[in-house]
Amino acid sequence: MNADALVEIDTRDAIVDTVLKYRKFIRYAAVMLAREELDLVDDLEQEAFILLWEIDPSRFDDEDGGYLLRAIFKRMQFKYRTHRRAEGGSRRVESLEHSTHMCRSEVDNAY
Repeated sequence: MNADALVEIDTRDAIVDTVLKYRKFIRYAAVMLAREELDLVDDLEQEAFILLWEIDPSRFDDEDGGYLLRAIFKRMQFKYRTHRRAEGGSRRVESLEHSTHMCRSEVDNAY
C-alpha cells in the first residue's frame, strides 16, 4: 500500500470518527437553521460532511473540537443564507449561539 492510500484511509477514518462524535451537534444545528424547511436539513448536514472532507479532521487534536464545531456551524449557516437568498427570503439568520452552545454541552455529556 502506498503512502497516498494510507493518507486517504486516515482521512476517511478521521471523518467517520468526527461525524460520530459530533453527529448530535450537526443534526441539531441543521434542524435549528432550517426551522420549518425540514427538506433543507439533509442539505445542511451534507455541507458539514463536505467541510470535514475538505479540512481533513485527522490534522486536528481533541482540543480543536470547538474550532471544528464552529467551522461546521458557519458552513451550514452560509449554505442556509445562500438558500434563503435564492428563494428571495431575508439574508438575516438569527443568532443561534446560545442554542449551539447548549447543544455542544449536550454532545460533550453524551460521550
